[in-house]
Amino acid sequence: MITSFLVSTPEAFSTLLAENPKANLALTFSSLKFDTEGIKRFAVEADLRICGCSTAGEIYDGSLEVDQMTGLLLSVPPTSFKVWQGIAGDPYENAVVLGREAIATYTNPQIFLLSGGIHINGEEIISSICKGAKRSLTIVGGIAADDFAFQGTFSYSETDTLNPGITAVIFDGDQVQLKNETTSGWEPIGNEYVITKAEGNQVQMINNEPALGFFNKHFGRIYNSEVKGSEVSLATSQYPLQLLRPEGNILRSPMMEGDNDTIFLAAGVKSGERFRFSIAPGVEVIDQTVEYFEERNKASQKPDGVLMISCKGRHAAFGPLLEDEIQQIYDIFDAPMAGFLSYGEIGSIENKECALHNNTCSMVLINIL
Repeated sequence: MITSFLVSTPEAFSTLLAENPKANLALTFSSLKFDTEGIKRFAVEADLRICGCSTAGEIYDGSLEVDQMTGLLLSVPPTSFKVWQGIAGDPYENAVVLGREAIATYTNPQIFLLSGGIHINGEEIISSICKGAKRSLTIVGGIAADDFAFQGTFSYSETDTLNPGITAVIFDGDQVQLKNETTSGWEPIGNEYVITKAEGNQVQMINNEPALGFFNKHFGRIYNSEVKGSEVSLATSQYPLQLLRPEGNILRSPMMEGDNDTIFLAAGVKSGERFRFSIAPGVEVIDQTVEYFEERNKASQKPDGVLMISCKGRHAAFGPLLEDEIQQIYDIFDAPMAGFLSYGEIGSIENKECALHNNTCSMVLINIL
């Protein structure tokens, strides 16, 4: 059984747990203004495992919320999941351990992952998990957010909060199945360019020019000391880089200015990668997104629960129209739904099992088998 919820206080969460005594796992998404310490206390008392993170907006069924905590309560066999945390040390080394533990725990592991930390490279997290597993795995989830403040994001369980760090659930895919679909709608424009120098998610040179200067040459100088970080992010997120990769195009959203005329992206890139800029799509992309999920839902089993992880950059581009997208997608699946606005979406890609996306809407359908 899966139940979606929206609560404003830890006490309301305690009441929710009393009404759902069989729940043993919660996937939670919390505003920075929400008291997660109180949540953790009540969870421990109820013997409830938690996998959660901070957000830039909370999704509950068909609505977009602010300053709340949303999530899914699951009542599933105790043998069907394991909550995992990389409590200390390098997050990428921890991700290798997560991959090893996943294949050691189940023959068909599927991972739901939430990652905290402003400069963490979600793409390296994914590759490190697969390195540890020595094969590709189904990995879905997202990168925690903090309302475009860029001061600190975190993931958490019922006992610990990590910044940076990983909190994940390893599911037994033979008992709890995760199915994922992603789409963005951003259209590439202009010429192809080359990222001539990059390290992780920091781009230093584009076409052998300083990255920040190259960006400003095309879109105007929006970085200056008088512009607030949230305003910078709203502007830059509407001009993502569309990486031209063999497995399919992937978006990378500029987030903030770095030292020495560099740009920090929301996820990692590699030197030598080619890309085209993208522009904020028109309102028709809302319809295209809804139609995309509607078409793929026709042949699918009705889910027991749904997770929606949508990029904060989409909110910046669509504004209030994003609420229409959320409502229409909720109507398609007609199942308990929760999620959050993220700084990165982990999910499937055209010719690859898993990738790190930006400016994308990722849907995770959960079925208890």
